[in-house]
Amino acid sequence: GIRQRWTPLGHTVLYGEYEFIDENAYGDPNGDFSLWGIGAVQEIDNAAMSLWIKYRDIEANDGGTDAEMQYFQFGGLINF
Repeated sequence: GIRQRWTPLGHTVLYGEYEFIDENAYGDPNGDFSLWGIGAVQEIDNAAMSLWIKYRDIEANDGGTDAEMQYFQFGGLINF
């Protein structure tokens, strides 16, 4: 990811993620799994706090059934 101080609040972190698992390695010639996502974290120095938001897209195939899911997640962490 990229971590920069773009706001007076604190550092901002932008990141991406990707994962692909080809189930051929496990003996199933038809299955696979893929995940990709993006996210951002805003650090708030005066409150010793971080807020984040992320999006993920997940696809899986077990040889006969396809499944897909997308979700957004938002959260925070206060250090004390």
